[in-house]
Amino acid sequence: GIWVLIPEGNIPGWGSVDTTTFAADVTITAQYQKQYFPNSQSAILLDSESYPSASSWSNGAYTSLVPYVQGIPKGLINSFGLEGFPWAPPANQPGPQEYNPQVYLRTDLAAATANALGVTSIWLNTGTFHQMYTQNAAETVTMTPLQRQTILTEVVAQAQSLKQRGFTVTVH
Repeated sequence: GIWVLIPEGNIPGWGSVDTTTFAADVTITAQYQKQYFPNSQSAILLDSESYPSASSWSNGAYTSLVPYVQGIPKGLINSFGLEGFPWAPPANQPGPQEYNPQVYLRTDLAAATANALGVTSIWLNTGTFHQMYTQNAAETVTMTPLQRQTILTEVVAQAQSLKQRGFTVTVH
């Protein structure tokens, strides 16, 4: 199988969003992996949205992911994964809503990062939802089947745009 090393190292959940630390940790981990399992494959999965602080989910932005992979030796990583999902605030609450895969699943960022790694295989980790915040009926957000189909059609278009650039693409 493919080992996904330190998934989503650009989100606050890891306690660090430092690009240099991420690249160094991935390099060390992949080198150990290849030492003991020389025929194994390794991948990097980053979220479409990066955060400036490891202690806050505020101020996330869709910015270049290349700094996270600079310094990783070419040939060490076999594929790049990009994660992005539609988002809505709880019902009747203010906040941004994003249902457009062209925004939350930025294939331009994926292509640039894959190129920096020297890989041609990209996988997109994405999907839709029927309901969010189901634990509290007053906050539940529901998507119609038509909304979900529209989103998935655009996800396919995003994947096709990467294929047209010469990448092998899978959607998870």
